[in-house]
Amino acid sequence: MLINNFFYFYSRTYPHSMHYRGIIIVLLLIVICSETRAQDISHRVLVPLASVTEVNYYNLNQTVGEPVVELLETLDYDLTQGFHQPSISIRNPDPPEGNGVEVYPNPVVDFLKVELFGVAASNFEIMIFGMDGSVFYLNDIQCGRDYWRIERIDLSSYKRGMYFVRVRSSDGRIQRIFKIEKM
Repeated sequence: MLINNFFYFYSRTYPHSMHYRGIIIVLLLIVICSETRAQDISHRVLVPLASVTEVNYYNLNQTVGEPVVELLETLDYDLTQGFHQPSISIRNPDPPEGNGVEVYPNPVVDFLKVELFGVAASNFEIMIFGMDGSVFYLNDIQCGRDYWRIERIDLSSYKRGMYFVRVRSSDGRIQRIFKIEKM
């Protein structure tokens, strides 16, 4: 009915184009009757949930719903094409070179990480104190030769504000003060 109304209005407006009516109807039928799918996506999902997992030095990040667009399965292998990474490679990272200390993240919300690395054995003192000099955290750490250690300090119960982190080695090689902001 709608198509007939369109052609009636069209033939009244443009009377010389009536002979194209048959061609237009045939083209419309071809378009309507043909199978016009842009993409056929299966409902198979490679990663069904989202998370970030951190264990020691290993991090694994995954995202929600990475669908497989095409799947070819044989007895020897599965070949997929979709929106995912083809492989995951997990390896132990190389330790930093030299002697040093890093404190991160800044600003901190829950956990502060103090990363200690070096080649000579040493003992460390980690102290967190406020702007007025009051000490909130104090810990002694012993490290052997060729050390790489990350200390996690829980700051979730600390009030918002500015704090200082002092890391000092017993041999005097490393003595650093970091200013951090607790959110």
